[in-house]
Amino acid sequence: MVRPFWLILGLLSLLIGFVGIFLPVLPTIPFAIFSAFCFERGSPRLHQWILRQPIVGPAIIDWKQNRVIPLRIKWLVLILASSGLVFPLSRPFIPIWVKIGMTGLVLWIIGFVWLQKSKPSPPSSKV
Repeated sequence: MVRPFWLILGLLSLLIGFVGIFLPVLPTIPFAIFSAFCFERGSPRLHQWILRQPIVGPAIIDWKQNRVIPLRIKWLVLILASSGLVFPLSRPFIPIWVKIGMTGLVLWIIGFVWLQKSKPSPPSSKV
């Protein structure tokens, strides 16, 4: 009974993280980390799958082992989440309660990410 709950929660979190690829207000990595947390309890196969993903896998492993978020990811979350607020805040037809809620969510996410320990990002292998 508990495993399906964690599986569904992990899939929902993964879906939100996927949407976050296209909507800068929703950062992908925290949702991927939460998905891994849920999959660890609901589906060992999906847990291993998400850890093997080249983009989110290393960040999840770093978080799980050391509770660190690379500095590059922190800056990315700050820039993308902040820039994602420009459109909704500049539109008069969006209700004020939506704007306040989105701003609060973005500030909470940025605060959470920046309050975590960090380590320098590894040098890029691209030339």
